[in-house]
Amino acid sequence: MSAPRDAQPGSDHRHHAAIRTTAAHTPPHRIEPAADADPFDLAGEAPPARPRLPGHVVLREDEDAVIDALLADLFVHARNCVRVFGDFHLAIAFWPQVNQAVRRLMCDLNYREFPWSRTRVWSVDELDVPPDDPRHRGELLRGLIVAGADMPGEQAHAFDFSQPDPTLHYDAMLREHLGWREKGQDRLDFVLVPQLPDGAWGGVTDRHDEADRLTIHHPPTAERPATLAMSSRLVRAARFVAILATGKEAAPGVRHWSNQFSIHPSGALATQDSAEVRWYCDHEACR
Repeated sequence: MSAPRDAQPGSDHRHHAAIRTTAAHTPPHRIEPAADADPFDLAGEAPPARPRLPGHVVLREDEDAVIDALLADLFVHARNCVRVFGDFHLAIAFWPQVNQAVRRLMCDLNYREFPWSRTRVWSVDELDVPPDDPRHRGELLRGLIVAGADMPGEQAHAFDFSQPDPTLHYDAMLREHLGWREKGQDRLDFVLVPQLPDGAWGGVTDRHDEADRLTIHHPPTAERPATLAMSSRLVRAARFVAILATGKEAAPGVRHWSNQFSIHPSGALATQDSAEVRWYCDHEACR
């Protein structure tokens, strides 16, 4: 299988139209995809202006409302991908900002029909830390999702530092499981990442010297252990990128992307911008 492909004009028209998260695919209970209208700030403070970001912006008053909107879109997208492709490939950056949304997904009865048995979950990154370290992404994946979902353990994919070449091992798994789809559809369906203050997305890395790799190894530094991470090329080739930006900590990162034309770091419209990009922001992140 080739690496997940950037969308070409017309190559994804039928399937992309079929799985777009719209109210037409709303499940029978109360969950609905996120609407555009901002709620009125009951605290009396005028809500912030919707930021001009490269993609669609879902703006809500607080973090709880943002997570509600995010999970509604995720649920609809998952069901539609299973209907169209037979499976759903979900990549999650298990950072603290995102873990709260994952816990809600696992506990909220509105999502009890999430198609876990047809879902493969991919960890966006991993740190070279012991399994009992609370930052260990593989253990978070197993503890938050596998332990509580109707999903076979072999459908949960984490980086493995014990492999001779962990990045090649993860690349091979991605190519194997995405390769069952027809050419042009062999890409991740939904990637969930947090917005960091410096403008980066948690777990996603840019290394232009390894532009052809799906995953990248970062040696340890004085501040951080060795890291394995999905490349920005792989993430931007996904079908849907959900960026969670909540709290004051995310505000500098939101400002970093304001008024940019594309999610490509250079700001130019790039062919790898094939994803539907959706920013899930609360008021604090936009002030």
